[in-house]
Amino acid sequence: MSSLIVDGDFVKACLALSYANSVALTTGFPVNAGPFDETDGLPGVITLTALLTALGKQVTLICDDHNYDLYTEILTRCYDRHLIPSPINIECGSTISLISGDQTPPRFDAMLATERAGRSSDGRYYSMKCRDVTDRVTSRIDDVFTEAMMSGDVVTIGIGDGGNELGMGKVRDRVVKEIDSGAKIASTTETDLLLACGVSNWGCEALSFGIAELMTCPYHERHHRRAVGFPFNIQQIHKWKPSVDRSRAILSVVESFGIADGISPTNSMSVDGMFFECEHKTILHQMQNSSSS
Repeated sequence: MSSLIVDGDFVKACLALSYANSVALTTGFPVNAGPFDETDGLPGVITLTALLTALGKQVTLICDDHNYDLYTEILTRCYDRHLIPSPINIECGSTISLISGDQTPPRFDAMLATERAGRSSDGRYYSMKCRDVTDRVTSRIDDVFTEAMMSGDVVTIGIGDGGNELGMGKVRDRVVKEIDSGAKIASTTETDLLLACGVSNWGCEALSFGIAELMTCPYHERHHRRAVGFPFNIQQIHKWKPSVDRSRAILSVVESFGIADGISPTNSMSVDGMFFECEHKTILHQMQNSSSS
């Protein structure tokens, strides 16, 4: 993944999300038999949602149409178990609009896609094994991200770990060169900012820690509110930034609805062929140790 990293985009993404008032998040890579999605994607979205909503931001989750009921149940369960501080709006990708009615400004200040299937050069959507999953993907989501990026008014962010995700079009030439079958599977859909990670969930967790760092910095926090009003509640930020216990609980909830590891679907508490109690917990501890807030 190191060859796909775009220098500076992580810091820019943290800053953009810290200033955004309204954020759209999306995920969904349908590689399993059913439910189609894998455990990389939605847990990261839920982790990031927890911090963003704790900061008072309006969060909308955009999903493939076939996932609407499933995502609604999962997010409701997470709220009931106090894994996110408040309910969020969920909308189907086929009907999503950047502009609401006669409203001139876009609905969102920032849009983020993580582990979201991206459109390839032939207009289809492919897994890392070159399996065509187009019939499971709501392609309008790519179009809305492109529209947002072209508007110049919305910061678009992509997170991926394979080169076939929405946003990876920003480094398509590198994907074609570095990734097996890259010419076929590489996403052509670009985003303003791109985070390449070993696991996409890690990208959302890293962003959450980064935003927490910014919002507990007295200089950034004061500039963020233009020195007007009262500072953010630091205890709330500490409470809702990622933790091993919350990430474990989120993954458990997601798996309880039948969503499985995309590489090893018979595993439990596993993402991308790695068990939570091994690699994922280790990475989270490393992030926590790197965070001073």
